[in-house]
Amino acid sequence: MRTAAETTEVRRPSAVRALTTLLAVTAAATVVVELLNFWYAPEQGFGLAVRTGWALLRSLGFLLLTTLCAAVVWLLYRSPALAGHLVRHRPRLVVDRRGVRLREIPPRRPEVSGWLLTGRVAAFTYSPLMLVPALVACGAVLDGRLAAVPAVLLWFAAGILTSYAVLFCTAFLLRGKHWARTLLVVVTFAVLAVDLPLCWWLLGADGLVRDGGPLVAAAALTLYALHRATRAEHSGMRAS
Repeated sequence: MRTAAETTEVRRPSAVRALTTLLAVTAAATVVVELLNFWYAPEQGFGLAVRTGWALLRSLGFLLLTTLCAAVVWLLYRSPALAGHLVRHRPRLVVDRRGVRLREIPPRRPEVSGWLLTGRVAAFTYSPLMLVPALVACGAVLDGRLAAVPAVLLWFAAGILTSYAVLFCTAFLLRGKHWARTLLVVVTFAVLAVDLPLCWWLLGADGLVRDGGPLVAAAALTLYALHRATRAEHSGMRAS
């Protein structure tokens, strides 16, 4: 029989439940907005269908809507209950004098700040934000612009290569390697240098805003997160 104390201990904090609710509402709101956009758009072509489908897939994860996103970020960084819930370590199997049991053990790698995790997540969006407009640009090839075939293939290759580059950088970034931050900054500017001109050439000004804008926002968030993480580390070193 479970006691009331045991029941209270395993129950999730109210801030965690609020965060889950906000994520679900964000996903549902994004689905509705994108479906309405597709329904009322004057031209329901290949490009719009790709963008709408991609937006619906993104709605399954963490999505950017201004008011809801602000509430989610506020909970992540301002709620002590949520912070305490997220810093728990995964229980591992331990063999000691008491026998074999599961115990919470901190990982061996150094502690990672929230800003480094934010930059890591933002950087992982580079590859899909490049591959989606590259897929949209296939419509230009289908319309007879055969000269765009090499550029589209280059776009796809750059998007796939970016995913591996970001994975490599962030793997060492979480291990406290300062050179990984510099390399991630270089990758960020290289991604912008490849993606934005291709958006302008193959998709026009509309594509530059629709597909280049989110990438610029992700890049800006990554650079800002790296800056804040570096400044926090320097402040901690001076305090100690």
